[in-house]
Formats: sequence, structure tokens, C-alpha cells
Amino acid sequence: MKALLFPFIAVISILTSCTTSRVESSYPNRSQSYYYYPSANVYYDGGRSCYIYNSGRAWVTASVLPRGFSIGNDRVKVFYNGADVWRDNDRHRRAYYKPDNDRRDDNGRGRHARYRNG
Repeated sequence: MKALLFPFIAVISILTSCTTSRVESSYPNRSQSYYYYPSANVYYDGGRSCYIYNSGRAWVTASVLPRGFSIGNDRVKVFYNGADVWRDNDRHRRAYYKPDNDRRDDNGRGRHARYRNG
């Protein structure tokens, strides 16, 4: 019975390692690389196989982006000491965002528009 329990627990922990949640710092004092998709203002954490995006109320992580997000092919590798890479989002937006590459939603509005003034 114990031989069956361990693989079951391992599979469950792998499947739930990146659930939608508020982003918490889990990499203290360790440089972590992320991919930043400037046209969608989304990060990808390859170490945890998670996307980090702003829901409009908070930065959250998810293994799959919500419906309607389109990240495109433009990406930049960024580094941050910790899991809360979004704390550098203002700097990343200024450095990498180009309005002509903005991904559009179904209404023709830029997905990035909600982050421009905030």
C-alpha cells in the first residue's frame, strides 16, 4: 500500500505546483530568470511552469493563461531575485513595451492599455 501512496502523492504535488494564487516570494536572495511578454504584460516562470499576470486586482500565477490573453512571440528574458518579478513591472514596461506590437482583444482595445497609467 505504501508503494502506491508515494507515486500518487508525487503526481498530485506536481499537478498542483502551479495553481492560480497570489504571487508570493519563494526564491529569496536567488536570481531567477523569467520570460517577459511585453505586448501582453505577462511573465513566464520556466522553473515552475507558470504564467504571472495582472488580473486587474492583483498579480496571480497560473499554469494556463485566462481566456482572451494572447502573448505573441515577442519575449525578453529578465532576471529577478525572487518570485515577485512583477515588482519590476514598471521598469520592464518602460524598457520593452512598444505600442505598435500591442496584442488586441476582441474589441480592438490593447490588452496593455489597463497597465499604461498604473
